Amino acid sequence: MRYLSKRMTVTIAINEEHPSASWWRAAREVKRPPSELRPLLAGKATTIQVEPDRARELRAWCAALVGWDPDAAPLTFVGLVGRPPSPRRAAGARRLHVRLAAHEVALLDPLAAARGLTPADLLVTSAVVEAQRTQAIATATSEPDADDARAEVVSVDVIEIGDAIYTDLRGVPRGQAERVTAVKRETNVWCVELASGPPAWLATGARVWRKRRRART
Repeated sequence: MRYLSKRMTVTIAINEEHPSASWWRAAREVKRPPSELRPLLAGKATTIQVEPDRARELRAWCAALVGWDPDAAPLTFVGLVGRPPSPRRAAGARRLHVRLAAHEVALLDPLAAARGLTPADLLVTSAVVEAQRTQAIATATSEPDADDARAEVVSVDVIEIGDAIYTDLRGVPRGQAERVTAVKRETNVWCVELASGPPAWLATGARVWRKRRRART
């Protein structure tokens, strides 16, 4: 029998075929990411090698962040067998049963398919994003500053990179505006990438509050 001179390792590499902007943003916003992944997150390396047990821990950490898709993962784990565990099956997770009407399913299914998600994952992701934004608005100042008061309502198709928009569409904007980093249309919805959080998905024809641009002098 032939024995290997080195212990088996797992190669973790950036997957260029599946760039998930939302996952990379979430991973880079973590204050203390795993030390092994820091070279990848900082762009200082494209591959790293770790032992299998540690690779499983790192993959579970990656899977717990927004934007991770096991079928189109932004990182590959070459040499590691099996799919990453769902964070919703971890200790402390709670099961929630939700009944949907036929017309609600008819609305959710096409959007979930367009994003490559199941309807359940779509509901969870949307709810978590909305909760995070609501929390951010609640902790921000309740009084609009002079710039925030100068806002205008515009249609989503005129939003441009660099604009500052308010994602709370329920009334006059308050709190912090979010900077737009990318805008792209996918069939009947618009994906507006934001520098300060997950992207906003808006239907064609939707109108949003945009911070007025300062006049050039």
